[in-house]
Amino acid sequence: MSCFLWDVDAGVKVTEFTEHSGDVMSISIDTNRPNTFVSGACDSTARVWDVRTGKSTQTHTGHESDINAVQLHPNSELGFGTGSDDGTCRLWDMRADTELQVYKHENILCGITSVAFSSTGRLLFAGYDDFHCHVW
Repeated sequence: MSCFLWDVDAGVKVTEFTEHSGDVMSISIDTNRPNTFVSGACDSTARVWDVRTGKSTQTHTGHESDINAVQLHPNSELGFGTGSDDGTCRLWDMRADTELQVYKHENILCGITSVAFSSTGRLLFAGYDDFHCHVW
């Protein structure tokens, strides 16, 4: 499946990003590095993309179901967070190209629909299918 970069003024597609094998559910654009964005998809992967090449530079695996939400850390060079239908949030390090932490609890049995970092990046908020918000 694909993400698209559009020239809004001209109304034309500029670049297609096609390496996901499932629907793309979320993207987060790096405002510090405008040629970089992160996507999460129903193929259970999160990808870091280079806008200039149209190719992913990193593929992060570990979730066991659809990734519904991705959010870059406020210091985007550090990494990003993801939330999945598997009920876990994960913290990823883009510098080391690895997973740093899995956030889960045995009593949480539903999926995650959204994630957001606090302004300092110390806290990760997760919105769940059961209408609750957990702070990690």
